[in-house]
Amino acid sequence: MDGTPPVVPIWFHWNGRQLVMVTPPKAPKLKPLAQNPKVSLTIDDYAFPHKVLLIRGTASLQQVDGIVPECAAPRNVILDASKGWPGSCKSAG
Repeated sequence: MDGTPPVVPIWFHWNGRQLVMVTPPKAPKLKPLAQNPKVSLTIDDYAFPHKVLLIRGTASLQQVDGIVPECAAPRNVILDASKGWPGSCKSAG
């Protein structure tokens, strides 16, 4: 890497207060975030006319044992642990 922040697609959940994102505990993005928690996010859609939301803020990292509460809702995307996503979202039913 050249020191610039990487652009990484990631699922998220808005809990009414903050964006919650889940990643494997050894994901490469965690080290740079721990060193510099300033983040920029872009949320967009594919439909024309395109709608885009740009967000800048500060990330906080929290390791969670088990399932993150925001991932427990059946409506959220399920990430398959068999495909290299241990500790990520699992089906709540």
